[in-house]
Amino acid sequence: MLGSVLATVGLVISAFVDRLIYVILSFGVLSGLGGGLCYSSSVVVIGYNFEKHRNMASGIAVSGCGVGAFALAPIMQMAKDTYGYSGLCLMCGALTSHYFLFGALCRPSVLERKRQHSEKNNHTDKAIGKKMCSACIQSVKVLSNIPFLFLFGSMTSYCIGIYLMYVHFSSLAIQQGTPETEAAYLLSVSGMCNAISRFLVGMASNSDNINELLLYSGSFSLLGIAGVLFPLYSDTFGGQMAFVIMLGTYSGCCYSLLNSITIKLVGIEDLAAAFGMEMFGAGIGSVIGPTFAGFTVLLGGLLGWSVACFDNGKASRIDGHRAEETIIVTLNESEKTIHKDEFEFDTHESKDCDKFLEH
Repeated sequence: MLGSVLATVGLVISAFVDRLIYVILSFGVLSGLGGGLCYSSSVVVIGYNFEKHRNMASGIAVSGCGVGAFALAPIMQMAKDTYGYSGLCLMCGALTSHYFLFGALCRPSVLERKRQHSEKNNHTDKAIGKKMCSACIQSVKVLSNIPFLFLFGSMTSYCIGIYLMYVHFSSLAIQQGTPETEAAYLLSVSGMCNAISRFLVGMASNSDNINELLLYSGSFSLLGIAGVLFPLYSDTFGGQMAFVIMLGTYSGCCYSLLNSITIKLVGIEDLAAAFGMEMFGAGIGSVIGPTFAGFTVLLGGLLGWSVACFDNGKASRIDGHRAEETIIVTLNESEKTIHKDEFEFDTHESKDCDKFLEH
């Protein structure tokens, strides 16, 4: 319910600000924090309230994300075209306000009631400090679980790739000649496939004959292969359609399985802490993923500075102070400068250099 308030306020503010830095704070930070609180707590609620049919319940619950993407993607595109970004943000704020109602419908599980009962008369500062200490110990316990650390790394890496795909796919499709409306429908198809796959995976993994980790890892691997090969078939609408079907089918399977896998690794008592850490890793991936190209450019810049730091003078450009170490030659009526020891060319025409070396 708190997440609903934060997400709604952030979206409403975003509708009226006109500078990017304010949008980053209102939409990115405030609404992002609210959305994270809503999603994490809603999934943990499922884990606490279901045991025998946990995967089935999780699959049904998280399939709502795909249903929303399927139903709302073209609607949001039309809303943006009609009312602009301000009107779109206000509409999204109206939708997120409904989180408050659905949050109020979630009742504490038996496990949560037991915890509340044991702490209901414990409100002293000492008790609060003890509770914080207990939370820290719980976090350390979860982080010392090696298989869980691999799961954390898996979710982080997955979200780096998946958000890169989702954020930039529409722009790529439009660059390939696909109209904006059709690009929105492509994402709508992805949402429909996402909803169906989450539901089916939740139903299937509820069986004892299904290896959840195999299903979890296999879906990631298949999507990764489809992404690696995408440049080979991305120039046609049919190829784009095939990709979004695979993207939707395999991108949401993990969320139907995370509850059950996490509980098997850390236990039901540490589910909330562990799932929160997993979503933290997913958040890191979602931040890094869409800006990955920028990070690679930044890495290129840093490596360039490294060249300057470790340069011992040999790679310096020829200047007037080293004129005695250079040879001036004329190739095709164009003067070139050549270092006599290292034969470093200050030239923009490599073919002239080749001719000189041949002679």
